[in-house]
Amino acid sequence: MLKNRFWISKNQNSKMVLQFLDYSEKGSLDELLNIDEKEIHELITNYENYLESVNSYSTITNKIERILLFYSINKRDIVLS
Repeated sequence: MLKNRFWISKNQNSKMVLQFLDYSEKGSLDELLNIDEKEIHELITNYENYLESVNSYSTITNKIERILLFYSINKRDIVLS
């Protein structure tokens, strides 16, 4: 089981990752980190579709990049097609 290495602080990166955690309905960043890659892809795709109804393209891109940063910091390289 992987342990979260992403540092939560009062900045935009943390805020965006915590928004994704809230959307995912997972209990913690550790839980979000330890789901299988297929579920991660589905979750990100569904989140992106949700964001399209409330955000601009640049905001969506920024939020998805922060989510990918979270996984990258935690040694989970996620590639979206």
